[in-house]
Amino acid sequence: MSKRQWMESAAAAWIILAVGTAHATNATVAADTYVSSTSAGANFGSSGTLLVGNGNSALIQFDMSSLPSGVTSGQVLKATLNLYVDRIYTAGQVNVVPVTGSWSEGTVTYTSAPTVGSTAASFTPAAAQQFAVVDITSLLQGWVTTPSSNFGVSLSSASGYLGIDSKENQATSHVAFLDITLASSGASGATGATGATGATGATGTTGLGVQGNTGPTGPTGATGPTGVVSTTGFSTLVTLQSGLGVNTPYYFSPIPNQVTPSAANNQSPGYPPIVFPPAVNPVNFIMAPTACTMKALTVGIMNNNLVSFLPTPDTIAITVQQGPSSGGVSAGGLSPTAMTCSARLSYQLLGTLAFCSDTTHTFSVNQGDLLSLTMQETDISGAPNIVTVGLVCQ
Repeated sequence: MSKRQWMESAAAAWIILAVGTAHATNATVAADTYVSSTSAGANFGSSGTLLVGNGNSALIQFDMSSLPSGVTSGQVLKATLNLYVDRIYTAGQVNVVPVTGSWSEGTVTYTSAPTVGSTAASFTPAAAQQFAVVDITSLLQGWVTTPSSNFGVSLSSASGYLGIDSKENQATSHVAFLDITLASSGASGATGATGATGATGATGTTGLGVQGNTGPTGPTGATGPTGVVSTTGFSTLVTLQSGLGVNTPYYFSPIPNQVTPSAANNQSPGYPPIVFPPAVNPVNFIMAPTACTMKALTVGIMNNNLVSFLPTPDTIAITVQQGPSSGGVSAGGLSPTAMTCSARLSYQLLGTLAFCSDTTHTFSVNQGDLLSLTMQETDISGAPNIVTVGLVCQ
């Protein structure tokens, strides 16, 4: 694998972090397809590519169940639509339009296509084989206010023609997703106690029979302070490619374009050294925004080899690394934790999957800790495998 190919793959990594007084979540695709005016009666629900332009329009609907119960539109600080543009046949602007009618992935055609509204956003992909990110905050806020209006979005283009990965794509597996940032709020402080009632005025003399006035009511106590804002932790989802070395651990930062081989092997085999900022620089790694407990490591591996029946299966192991913010890989600041898992992938067929997870070896994470990953595999023959790594810290 060339350095350029690796860099393009690393740029596809994406991160979900909970920071400060806001936290993030993501919404996954529930249904996606496209309709074509040149094949008006055809359904493309099983296609691995969503064609946009040249008489084609894509339809994408998202599962919003990841949003917390009771969330309001005012708590939606930002929402971005992330689309992996696999091919650009003709460059041009793409319009994102809300769908206003129901549709089914397995049956919809150009003839039965749902109605759509006005353009909510637009973008022009700069290059192929990378994610395009589009702000659709106002559109998502509308869905939160009126959930029944969420029929997804339509992508169309009058001047461009491109292909976007669908959830059925097994070549790159870069499924579209919504990255949503929500405001967090602490519980309201208790209301201050009511001030004491003023003393009753003295009774008038018996001879005159006049009762004294009631004393004034004491002032109301001050309202208690607002409860402390808290975050629940953070999570990551990172896409990597294998193939850098056999039985040699390599450090991977879950940040696009940041990869530092281990100190014992300072460059990728057969390739020139890859120069990045110093390993002690925290931007090379995840810096934990809050203290939490690392609860889970999940790994999914997909065979990307076009050659069938290679004799040796490939076992890939991922280990979570941790260290203080003042350390780094080269400085020895990151150390392997007990959280690790390995999956054995057979080269029997393109698209073959393997999975592993570790929810047993939990560990504490301090705010500001650096976290990274190491990957180690037994066989790098053929095309690099696609490895998706998820971490959950709560």
